[in-house]
Amino acid sequence: MHLTDEERQHWDDNGYIIRKNAVPMDIIDEMRTATEELCGSVAANANGRKFVVSTDYVFDPDLMSGLFIKWEPGEDPVVQGLEPFADLHPTFMKYEMHPAFTEPCGDLLGLAPDDLNMYTEKLNFKRARKGGKYALHQDYPYWIDVADDAENMVTVWLAL
Repeated sequence: MHLTDEERQHWDDNGYIIRKNAVPMDIIDEMRTATEELCGSVAANANGRKFVVSTDYVFDPDLMSGLFIKWEPGEDPVVQGLEPFADLHPTFMKYEMHPAFTEPCGDLLGLAPDDLNMYTEKLNFKRARKGGKYALHQDYPYWIDVADDAENMVTVWLAL
């Protein structure tokens, strides 16, 4: 699962790598189930403190737990995003430092996978027939004012 020479060159040239089938399907299925369980729990326990920022963005920051919920616009409690989320379900804790993620990141940063740390994790949803917009962006501008070493951070995106 380490980087190939071609992947490293693509990273150096373009700043990203795409890997297909990097995570076994049984793990993907387990994460999908955990995602639905977590969304159901969050929606069932919604407290109604939604802040409408625009027609596309509705937030619910829980300052006590540190959980930041992004809701789909509208009356129904449909989760669009959670951050951080891994500690909210044991499946995510089990896989957050999986070699499919840590080995290529370690290769990019020149570190052993065991020397990596999780900065944050975010679960975004883009559901069929019900889903708001996600603006394309780079993560680095969000990190430079809050991370100790933003130059040595990597984003991993996993489609479930």
